Amino acid sequence: KVNDLNVLLLNSEDALSRQNEENRSLSDSRDELSRENESLASELKCSRTENDSLGERLRELTDEGIKREAEIGELTERLEALQNDSCRNKALSGDLKSKLDLADYLVDKTRAEMKVRLDKKVHDFNLLLTNSDDAISRHIVEKESLATELASVTASRDDLCIEKE
Repeated sequence: KVNDLNVLLLNSEDALSRQNEENRSLSDSRDELSRENESLASELKCSRTENDSLGERLRELTDEGIKREAEIGELTERLEALQNDSCRNKALSGDLKSKLDLADYLVDKTRAEMKVRLDKKVHDFNLLLTNSDDAISRHIVEKESLATELASVTASRDDLCIEKE
């Protein structure tokens, strides 16, 4: 029985020794896991800080994106208005161009008609002038003839008057 007890005691001491060894190993593992846990907690804290920072940056970028979208909307509206104005101006320009072309045509046509009329009037005036010159020449000849006849009649009268006296 003592022998059995000794064997049990030895077995218990071996078991205790193995248990102590296992406890030390577990304690070392626990310490290592604790350090790793602290390191992971620190990393988690850094990650949370970085995540908070990234979240804030994301909100800033989202706000900036919203502002940019509003600016893009305003610029798009302005661009559409300018394009509409451009289209109207092109149409107006085309309309004015056709009216200008028509006006140029009408001015050229009117000038041509006025030149024809003026040429006809100049021709008519030249005819009148020629006819007037002819008439004046005839009147001068007739006047001279009448003056000669008058002089002759006057001389005859004077001669008659002298004879009568």
